[in-house]
Amino acid sequence: MGCDHHTYNLTITELVRAGKVRPMTAANPRCHKVIILTTSKQISFACDAAYLFLTTMVKMAILLFYLRLADRSSNKAFIYATHACIGFSAAWCITFTGTLLFTCAPVIAFWEQADSVWTSTHDFRCANQAPMVMTAAISVVLINFVIAVLPIKLFWNLQMPRKQRYGLIFVFAVGFCASGGAIARAYNIYISFYETYDHLC
Repeated sequence: MGCDHHTYNLTITELVRAGKVRPMTAANPRCHKVIILTTSKQISFACDAAYLFLTTMVKMAILLFYLRLADRSSNKAFIYATHACIGFSAAWCITFTGTLLFTCAPVIAFWEQADSVWTSTHDFRCANQAPMVMTAAISVVLINFVIAVLPIKLFWNLQMPRKQRYGLIFVFAVGFCASGGAIARAYNIYISFYETYDHLC
C-alpha cells in the first residue's frame, strides 16, 4: 500500500469513527490488512469511474468549442472530423465504463477479492485488468493528440484579433501538455501492471 504505520492506524481509526468498521473488528490485526485493501480497491474503483467521466466531459467541451469557432469557416472536413472525435470520445467513455463495471462479476468482487474469507464463501470471476487498462491509456494518448492538432491549421487561417489567436495557441499548448501527461500515465500504468505489480498492493 505504501502507507506508513501512522497513516495505517489513522485510516483504521477514521473508518471506525465513520461507522464503516466495528471496533472489535478493527482490533483484529488480520482485519486491518483486509479493511485497508478493500477500502483502497473501492477508492480505486471510484477514481477510475470519475476519471473516465470527467476526462470525457473535458474533451467534449473542447470539441464543442471547436464547432462553435468553426461557424466562421466553411471547412466541412474539419467539422466532420470534430463530430467524429465527439462520437469516438462518447464511445470510449461508454466502452471503458462498461469494462470497469464488468471487470468482476459480481461488481463488489472488484474490492472484496482482497478478503480471503469472502473469496472462499462466494462465487465470482474477475478479468485481467492489465490489457484493458493499457488499451484505455494508449487510446487516451491518441485522442488527446488528435484533439490538440485538429484545429491548428484551420484556426491559424481564420481572421481574428491577435490576442484571440495567441489565446488559441495557449489552448493548443495545454492540449499538447495533456498528451504528454497521458503518455506519462500510460508508462506508469505499464510499469505498475507489468513490472512492479504495485496495483496489487
